[in-house]
Amino acid sequence: MMPGRLNEERGIILPLVLVFTLILMITGFVFVSLPVQENRLVRREIIKRQAFYLAESGVEDARVKLGQDWYDCTSIDTTPLGAGTYNADIYTTDTARLPGQNLSSLS
Repeated sequence: MMPGRLNEERGIILPLVLVFTLILMITGFVFVSLPVQENRLVRREIIKRQAFYLAESGVEDARVKLGQDWYDCTSIDTTPLGAGTYNADIYTTDTARLPGQNLSSLS
């Protein structure tokens, strides 16, 4: 290089390095955030399945108690099961259940 040409050269390497670093940072962020999102989805699925099986348990418990002596069985007290509890209220066909009344819940 000649001393006079030093002023004519433009620095292209610095912007290239900055763009490349930015691309690597964005890619790294994406790969770090994917497992976090997957973990949230798995937790939601676990909670949904627990609630489903908890409700199934309450229904099955009510069916068993109704089969034994349905005259004395009007409700099943809050019963712990796994991560939650369930209770069941038993109605005859001439009584209506209140809208939105929950029969099972997760703690």
